[in-house]
Amino acid sequence: MNKIAYNAMSGMAVEMHRQEIIAANLAAVDVPGYKSEFLVTSPFLNQLNEQGLDGVKGGHVKVDFEQGALKNTGRRLDFALQGEGFFQVGDAAGKELYTRNGAFRVDSNLRLITDNGMAVLDENNNEIMFLPQDDLNRLEVSPEGELKVMGDASQNYAYRTIGKLKIRQIANPEDMERLSGSYFRMKEGTTARAFADNTPEVAVRNAALEEANVSAMKSMTMLIQSSRDFEMCNKVMRMLSESYGKEQQTFNS
Repeated sequence: MNKIAYNAMSGMAVEMHRQEIIAANLAAVDVPGYKSEFLVTSPFLNQLNEQGLDGVKGGHVKVDFEQGALKNTGRRLDFALQGEGFFQVGDAAGKELYTRNGAFRVDSNLRLITDNGMAVLDENNNEIMFLPQDDLNRLEVSPEGELKVMGDASQNYAYRTIGKLKIRQIANPEDMERLSGSYFRMKEGTTARAFADNTPEVAVRNAALEEANVSAMKSMTMLIQSSRDFEMCNKVMRMLSESYGKEQQTFNS
């Protein structure tokens, strides 16, 4: 195979993959705590081929865990993390998952759950439970994630501690994989590692959510550039096809 054609085809494949990733980021721009993805590529040399064909690797998808902007919502069951860390939640099978999406709610069993029904865990890996008399409008949270609710006049406005949100600070986020949306788990064969020292500060903010760290304008610019790169490779392929066609006609004549 012609080296130029091989370069062009591998480049087109990479740009198609890049456009899929950018499109997924744009689709999640309104998902709280969503972390954008990007494609890392590099040239390669096919050492197994006697022709030494080179091109572009399909690339590795990476997650950008940079902090997103915080937005005040006024909703008492909305929580945002400022700094490095994740809320720990548990799925129906009891597996540990991690998220920056703090748009929580209370189900019919008075459990604090995520937007898709997973249990929000406390520092002892237990589900966080409310009582029927708890007034969620009186819910307060400390920067450390301790939840308290203030009683009414019959309770002398005393505070009751509900629990403390479990916030995991993971030193090896590169070993995490996206499960869906803004939820992650550790890859098979890996475990979450704590920071050895100099643990980054993290604080919980109530009545706020972290926005997706996706810039719609930047993503659109990247999408346009990727489309141009794809079209450039496509033009090369058309030129080569036309050239081969002329050569074949000359050969047959």
